[in-house]
Order: sequence, then structure tokens, then C-alpha cells
Amino acid sequence: MASDADVPEGMVAKKVPAGKFAVFTSEKGPAPKVVPELWMKINSLPQTAVGADRAYRADFEIYDQRAMDPQNLQMDVYIGIK
Repeated sequence: MASDADVPEGMVAKKVPAGKFAVFTSEKGPAPKVVPELWMKINSLPQTAVGADRAYRADFEIYDQRAMDPQNLQMDVYIGIK
């Protein structure tokens, strides 16, 4: 996206600080099941499992074309690391 002006109506642009991120991909399935399961998995991992200490500055989720069907989606979580 070139600028905030390109954001579709009804959506909000947020800037994510530059940095390193560990990426986790959910299983495929219904959103109310797979999204919380992935976060529980991430939060239960030891620090060394993400490749570095968590930065706790910017974690975010990506919902792309794999999330078009909320009953069978797959999504990514990006965890900020130091």
C-alpha cells in the first residue's frame, strides 16, 4: 500500500514498526477454533522456541486469501523478536 489514502473505506491503516518477526501459521479450520489455538500455542512456547526473545512491541495477524472462508481459514501470526 503506497499511503494511508489507499485504504478502503471502513478500514484503518496501522503502521507496524520495522523489526524481526517469527511467523506462525495456524491449522486450517473454523476461525473461532484455530485463531485462539495458535495464540495459546505461541504463548506457551519457551522464549528459545521463537528464535530470539520476544520484543513485545508489535505482534500482528495476517488474514489473506486463505481466510476467505471463515469456516476453513488459515492465517499467520507475526511475533516481534529482538
